[in-house]
Amino acid sequence: MACRKYRFASAKKRFQDKPAAKKIWRGIPEVEICDNDPEVPVFVEKHRANRVSRVKNGDMLTLRLGMHSRSRPAGVGAFTRDCVAICTIPMGTAKEQTVNALFAQPDIAPAVFMDSMALRSDAPFHLELVEGSARLELNCGANTLPLDNQAIGQESDAIVIINEIREKLPKFYTYTFDYISIQVRVVSETVAEGQ
Repeated sequence: MACRKYRFASAKKRFQDKPAAKKIWRGIPEVEICDNDPEVPVFVEKHRANRVSRVKNGDMLTLRLGMHSRSRPAGVGAFTRDCVAICTIPMGTAKEQTVNALFAQPDIAPAVFMDSMALRSDAPFHLELVEGSARLELNCGANTLPLDNQAIGQESDAIVIINEIREKLPKFYTYTFDYISIQVRVVSETVAEGQ
């Protein structure tokens, strides 16, 4: 994925010698704009993009995809109730599987924010979503919102989770979240065939 850096460099340089500004800039994620589609810019967190984790058969993983900055006050999420989060979990068998999440926040439209996690193994494997594990969370761990089974669908090659919390929450409820959290189980194909 080709990305170009998008920094708040000009503003940061102007205030670099100011102690208060240094404190504010600490923890703000550096993002990049990916050049996949010029009409829909895709933002990714620079230091968290293209993460890779080694897995083995039987591993149970909790994946948190979203904005991982801890600079915001506790209880204030990066995404609002109007944001639509779409998470795709590949259903095929391979030595590498990539779980992706896109976040469409109306404030930055038409741009979207993306996070992904690549899982690698020496043997081909597939992923199984743990039932009831999909939820929206804040970085601070408070106000977890479980997603019901209606949010989970299946396409030809992936399990797709789409949150549509706007319709499920009262108008006065101002829910915010930082990431979509899921649990997946790693199942090696060599073990599955031998059973």
